[in-house]
Amino acid sequence: MKAHYDTWWAFVNEGRLGNDYKNISLKGSDFIRVSEDAHYTATFVYFAHLFDKRTDVSSIPMYLSLIKTEIESIEYRELENQYINLQSRAKPILKVRHKLVAHIDSQLSEADVFDEIGMTWNEIRDVIYDTAKFVAFLNKSTVTPRDGRLSEAVQALLRALASQPRAQ
Repeated sequence: MKAHYDTWWAFVNEGRLGNDYKNISLKGSDFIRVSEDAHYTATFVYFAHLFDKRTDVSSIPMYLSLIKTEIESIEYRELENQYINLQSRAKPILKVRHKLVAHIDSQLSEADVFDEIGMTWNEIRDVIYDTAKFVAFLNKSTVTPRDGRLSEAVQALLRALASQPRAQ
């Protein structure tokens, strides 16, 4: 989820590339448009998956229910409280998944949905990053790079595309 968010953000954050982005858009607009959409969609789908309450889904609630009898109750309550706090912060982002990605509310535009949730992209990023940290802590590993390498790799790719002459 965080990997998709970082990749999507690197594609859409035009400020980092300035005028180079316009050149890239002209050269590889189909690739960029499809990549942006795929990573945007994956971010919200995978994010929502982590908070799914169904008992047949591998999610944070399922993981917590499985470890409840395996760890001390004080440690479990601490994890549960962290999850409850994270879940509360995640609810507005889950609305984005439901109304724009999975079910696409025909009555609302993207701007309407983001106005309704009242979160900035910085706040959304913070919840995504905090969720990734919590999952990494639960897994006792870091499967996805957490240090900005993905964003830097996408930026390097976009700069390389920008430096190529435009095909006629």
